[in-house]
Amino acid sequence: MDSIIVERETTVQSCLRYMKEHRYEPETFLPLDYIKVSPINEQLRELQDPKNVKLVLDVIKYDRQYYKALLYACGNALVCDNDDDARRL
Repeated sequence: MDSIIVERETTVQSCLRYMKEHRYEPETFLPLDYIKVSPINEQLRELQDPKNVKLVLDVIKYDRQYYKALLYACGNALVCDNDDDARRL
């Protein structure tokens, strides 16, 4: 998923106007003051079997100011060591 993260919905509107005027291809924007996210399912952090299963948000490095956008994009997605572990989930 490719998206442009911006602070405010008003910035999105300005960008869209500019892009339309200059006939740019459409883009997806994630305004931090507008996007709605669901909280992480904390039970996923406690999974014991298969081993080494982690939430995507727990294994990537990011600036905290972008947490909401990353939660929107990744949600409760998990990372597994291999295909077999992923299938077992």
